[in-house]
Amino acid sequence: MIKGIIFDLDGTLLSTDTDLCTAINDVRAFFRCEPLEIETIKSYLGDGIRMLVTRSLPNEYLVYLDDAVELFHAFYASCYNDTTVPYDSVIETLKTLEKNYRLSIVSNKAQKYVNQLVKAHFNDFKFDCVYGDDVNHKRKPDPQGIIEAMNQMGCSKDEIILVGDSTVDIETAQKFGIPICPVAWGFQSKELLYKESNIIPINSMSDLILFIDGLNYN
Repeated sequence: MIKGIIFDLDGTLLSTDTDLCTAINDVRAFFRCEPLEIETIKSYLGDGIRMLVTRSLPNEYLVYLDDAVELFHAFYASCYNDTTVPYDSVIETLKTLEKNYRLSIVSNKAQKYVNQLVKAHFNDFKFDCVYGDDVNHKRKPDPQGIIEAMNQMGCSKDEIILVGDSTVDIETAQKFGIPICPVAWGFQSKELLYKESNIIPINSMSDLILFIDGLNYN
């Protein structure tokens, strides 16, 4: 019986891609590179900021990677919430879910941005655990964040589910041995998510309620 739900943040609860694209292209502009299309940058997301910057720069500039990551933080700090909004039906679904489930967030985004965005968009909700990337946290697919969320929710391993939009989320759930609910509106294609999980991604956050009901009663 599912009692706790762990959500990814970017691409799952929040549409953050435009602001991330702005910061990445600001970094590229600093190095006099042409801007990238948003769909290209979206394909680079899911493994944390350092990997995002690495994938977004030509190889000849990677000798300046540390400086580029610092630049990204400076640029993103000024635009991280300019256009970021919750996806359709996220707020309404969370209101329904919090009545019966414990809720947590586990993200590969830097902890400071996770904290700020959760406060800005989900301040009315109680998340038992809000976990992001920092010096003491390992990123997904390492299970550290899942374990911390599970413990803070007071759930056992067979009582939790991970909801996410990326193959990293799928790999995390598969390695730890918990159910995954892929979502179709995030940064990776439905076809790729189905290929990696053999589960049809849900098309709306409101579909998550039926998805969990199916797990609980099968």
